[in-house]
Amino acid sequence: MKLSGVIVLTALFAIISAASASEGKWFDRVMIVFFENAYYTTVLRNSIFSKTASLGSLLTNYKAITHPSQPNYLATISGSFWKKNTDSSVSVSNTTIVDLLEAKGLSWRSYQEDFPGDCFKKDRYPYVRKHNPFMTFENIRESASRCANIVNADNLWKDVSEKNLPDYMFYTPNMRNDGHDTGITGASKFLDKFINQIQTSGFLTQGRNLIVLTFDEDDYQHTNQVYTVLLGSMIKPGTKDNNAYDHYSILKTVQSNWDLPSLGRNDETATTFKF
Repeated sequence: MKLSGVIVLTALFAIISAASASEGKWFDRVMIVFFENAYYTTVLRNSIFSKTASLGSLLTNYKAITHPSQPNYLATISGSFWKKNTDSSVSVSNTTIVDLLEAKGLSWRSYQEDFPGDCFKKDRYPYVRKHNPFMTFENIRESASRCANIVNADNLWKDVSEKNLPDYMFYTPNMRNDGHDTGITGASKFLDKFINQIQTSGFLTQGRNLIVLTFDEDDYQHTNQVYTVLLGSMIKPGTKDNNAYDHYSILKTVQSNWDLPSLGRNDETATTFKF
């Protein structure tokens, strides 16, 4: 029987703290979750997103990098968007967070809802390649061993059952669940189930596991400020952080947490999240 992403996440958060992970400065695992195309204030007006913000730390001065969607994903894992201001399939021959993680012996996986698997290089709705940044980089896409870490989100169930969860997780909801095609209403329905499972599992109080919830970009009508919340046992609920951050800060925080070197791009000067 095929399990939905929500059911998989239920099991994930029920036992995630029991699985092994490499100890970091502030957290031992991180999961980055991207939603789509909404301005900060608009998102906060939604009751589900507002309630979720109260469970962790709301970053009140966090901005996306550029437009459209894809370059923001690329920036988050590589420290640059390589002048790829397009949602069309592109290729980059350069290093990413993957190179840094693997050099330190840390594990990673990109969980993509409705991804066909087998290094699938095109779109198959509701999965789209532009929201899967790892597929853009040649040294990941063309490497069988690395590409095997880009998986359908249903594979979380296998990882949970085998207690084999990676240290670094990148989770992309499909085009309906991330709000791209359904707006904040659709995204909030997904988030409501997601957060309920986190609370039920005790994820926020057990283990040093960090979740970063963010949006790729705003609605093109404002300053590209986007809703971003940090959730985890190392985060004081109901707090706000007005430091200036952006998508490069996610990369810099992962680097700082595990003492990884810089990629020598915008991550070098990015601001690490305050814990």
